[in-house]
Amino acid sequence: MSFTPDEALITVDFTGTSLEGLDAKIRDVETDVLREMVRLSSEVEGRKSAGAIDQLICHVADMIVEWDLEIPAGTPLPPTREVIGQRSLGRFTLPLVRMCVNAVQDVGGDLKKDSRSGPPSLAVLPMTAP
Repeated sequence: MSFTPDEALITVDFTGTSLEGLDAKIRDVETDVLREMVRLSSEVEGRKSAGAIDQLICHVADMIVEWDLEIPAGTPLPPTREVIGQRSLGRFTLPLVRMCVNAVQDVGGDLKKDSRSGPPSLAVLPMTAP
């Protein structure tokens, strides 16, 4: 028997940020991609490296499945590398990247009240021999 996880869609919460009001759903990313995004974010925050900015924009565009961004006339904009690259770096792109990374890192969230505390009991762990 094998396990194939479902692709998880994560709703990004922009409350309290410069992007409050934006609704976006993103796909989860591999740990290596997330690590790369964190590294690139630090690089961009430090010295605004053009190469790092381009890579971050590509990663975040690949993550976004849907959003409700539109121009003032009401025309919806697709979540593409081009559209993200045309927005303000400080007021839009970096907060977008930061919140998407945070959303992926926060997946799982708090345990429910009925979750056990303390070490796991062997009685509830699956026990199979190869």
